[in-house]
Amino acid sequence: MSKQFNRVETKLIHAGEPVPRVEGAVVLPVFQTAMYEYGGESTYDAIRYIRLNNTPNHLALHQKLAALENAEAALVTASGMAAISTTLLTVLSVGDHLLAQDCLYGGTHDLITRDFASFGLSFDFIDADDPDTWKRKLRPGSPKRRRRRPRPCPPKAHRLARKRSLSGSGRRRRRERHRQRRRHLGRQSRQQRSRP
Repeated sequence: MSKQFNRVETKLIHAGEPVPRVEGAVVLPVFQTAMYEYGGESTYDAIRYIRLNNTPNHLALHQKLAALENAEAALVTASGMAAISTTLLTVLSVGDHLLAQDCLYGGTHDLITRDFASFGLSFDFIDADDPDTWKRKLRPGSPKRRRRRPRPCPPKAHRLARKRSLSGSGRRRRRERHRQRRRHLGRQSRQQRSRP
């Protein structure tokens, strides 16, 4: 990206826009096509193809997101699993050891437990509620720093059971409020119907 924009609003409008503009449009039009004319591209990756994420809309979106994040580049994927697997397989190398929380999205769990061995990767699950597990499970092949703060996991089963037993009174209060609201609305509608 040649120009640097400071304000978010300006980045959203102008970052990634082609120069010269397409038919004078301030914002790149949405191209609703999957086929583009061959322009003498010398490599496969240069051919405009929707599966290569290099159509005009893809490129503009990538540049806008990179500008918003103040990053060198950005990539949009078709799904969260595509993003997760692309990220993990880009960052990790043969022989690396991954530490992952014990409460992962099912697809990520399957990727790690079923496919990582074929890539020469090892893993251990850690308890997100116990920071000491990070230290205990760390190996020489583990990354030395965390790239991201782990997101909180859903409550464990024993905490869920406790919450369910405590939530009975809250549920009763919500039901009672709902009944009162229905009675009040019923009175209002009867009053409105009785007026001439």
